[in-house]
Amino acid sequence: MARVHAVSGPMLAHLDPMTLPNLATTITPPGGILGIDTDAWQARIGGSHMAALAVADLAVLMIQPTGMELQRAASVSTAFQAMTAMGMALPPLVVDLTRTNPSAASPRETMQNLREAGETVLDGTLLNSDARGGYAQAFGKAPKVTDGDLMALTADLVLREAVREQA
Repeated sequence: MARVHAVSGPMLAHLDPMTLPNLATTITPPGGILGIDTDAWQARIGGSHMAALAVADLAVLMIQPTGMELQRAASVSTAFQAMTAMGMALPPLVVDLTRTNPSAASPRETMQNLREAGETVLDGTLLNSDARGGYAQAFGKAPKVTDGDLMALTADLVLREAVREQA
């Protein structure tokens, strides 16, 4: 199942992949952005990945720089492969590293490895924060974005990529 969040609107949870394309068209404001969070841990063809990718102008894969997270992300790659095999159009894909530790080597190494594999990786990362208003506590809530904070910088990077892809 997918969870959908219109940046200026409510979060809708556990949507049926069959209704996702119509719903995405209906609730995305003109010129607006709709975020669709799929269940990356469900490594199976079809389901919410393909439904979300089919309506996406830009796919943003947000992953932690860990081996387990990269393994889970393989389900998105499988969806891309299945869509290619069916002749479906694919959205451009960018990767954003999340819940990173700036003193650890894994974010830098993961970013380098993904880029060497040909992936587009955003320059910014979202640092892990367990504070009450921090990123780790944001699940299921509208994001709290303050000018200049990491969420704002990441949003800016994603928006720049989306605009670049539309040009």
